[in-house]
Amino acid sequence: LLWFVGIHGTNVVTSVMQPIWLDMLGSNIAAAEAGEVIPYIASEQFLNYFVRVSMLPLVILMLLSAVKRYKTLGKLALAPSIFNIAEPVIFGLPIILNPILFIPWVFGYLLIFVLSYVVIAIGLVPAPYIMVPWTTPGPIGAYLGTGGSWAAVLLSTLNYVIMFFIWLPFYRIMERQALKEQRKNEQESNA
Repeated sequence: LLWFVGIHGTNVVTSVMQPIWLDMLGSNIAAAEAGEVIPYIASEQFLNYFVRVSMLPLVILMLLSAVKRYKTLGKLALAPSIFNIAEPVIFGLPIILNPILFIPWVFGYLLIFVLSYVVIAIGLVPAPYIMVPWTTPGPIGAYLGTGGSWAAVLLSTLNYVIMFFIWLPFYRIMERQALKEQRKNEQESNA
């Protein structure tokens, strides 16, 4: 919600949550070393590896677009999005103050949060307990952060696919509007 109105939500939330997340990480590490159940699922590592699946699904849609500016932005944002850097898309598309993308931006990530939490809570995927840099691509971070779980890789990858299909209908609406504008501009420049 903060990002939508132009406030760097990650930095605001992290400034408050970081001490709590570090305590959770310490408890998770201690439990893993003792061979006990990991006590905290919704840690910063959980968010980084399973929920914040970057803008890559949206960037792929832009790369496939007939809208020239979206395709160009997709090319520029591809490398950063692989490494979880979302600002080129957030500010370049933009997502900020974009009512069309509000629903997938807020509720799409909420959906994969709940899905991932449930999958981990019922034991299909181990909870993460190892800190890996947040710029590590999601599936790799999930593998490393869970001590080498391929199930974690599958869940992280599945979340990318889910977000692709959540973004898709909203992106198509925005793309149709941009195509009309692009055609109009091309006609005016040819006249």
